[in-house]
Amino acid sequence: MAEDSLLNNCFIIAFTISMLINLFGNILVCFVVLKFRDMRIPMNYLLVNLAISDMMVGFFMSPRFIFGRMLNHPGGTLGDYFCKILTGDSFTWTGALASDVTLVCIAVERYLSIRFPHSNEKRLTTKKLRYVIPLCWTFALGVNLPPFFYLKYDKNSGSCVPFWPTPNFIKYHSVINTHIFFVFPVLIMGVLYTLLIYQLWFKKKTSTTSVAQRAVLKHRRHSTKMVITLFGAIHTASVLMVSLNSAVNPVIYSLQSHRFRRHMAALWKRCHCNKVYILDNGGESNAVQTS
Repeated sequence: MAEDSLLNNCFIIAFTISMLINLFGNILVCFVVLKFRDMRIPMNYLLVNLAISDMMVGFFMSPRFIFGRMLNHPGGTLGDYFCKILTGDSFTWTGALASDVTLVCIAVERYLSIRFPHSNEKRLTTKKLRYVIPLCWTFALGVNLPPFFYLKYDKNSGSCVPFWPTPNFIKYHSVINTHIFFVFPVLIMGVLYTLLIYQLWFKKKTSTTSVAQRAVLKHRRHSTKMVITLFGAIHTASVLMVSLNSAVNPVIYSLQSHRFRRHMAALWKRCHCNKVYILDNGGESNAVQTS
């Protein structure tokens, strides 16, 4: 019993830390992109959408895996609504699928920006993202609609259980979700990043390539490595790793950008400079926030 309690507490602590990192990192990404005008480009808007979907994963995993282990789940009709909205993972998987689709969009954006560097018609522009991002969320919500209808609280198991309309429904639902959440994103991203690798590393280069162009190619190679590392190493992990994936996305996708690092350093410097240190009677230094 003591071992179960210790394991439960360790799980809660691990999830809490993961959620806090998730929220802090993703909020910081959104803030940097929205505050600094030079960051408002299509790629960074996709990063904001990725950050929002990852925050949604972390936020809606909390009721089940943190508070659900400390509090009693209500029963009856209220318990059913709790399952549909908070503790049944419906919104968690909506955010997870939105994150997957956004990762695919990022792969498409990276490929098109390198394949057609001078053609706005063939690249993802800010105007096109006004349609792409809502479609991303509409698709994610549509795929995850069944749990909103069929999830109910089961007293015997003490958890949220889907009561499917037919015995075969779960088979089709599981197969379809496996392909939508994992197989299709991996295949699409695999093809796109394979083409990217060929374009950046193996395609024959002309002698007229400028120093600036070579620097851009070097940076894009670095970005490609980071993206492949993230999706290959973390995407297939279990529930805790899903939360960790949402927490490290801003680190992998944003901090590898020179602009992100520069603006985050500026924010840190500004916060630090706004503090005035005064000595109290005991000679200790105390920080006071100034306006």
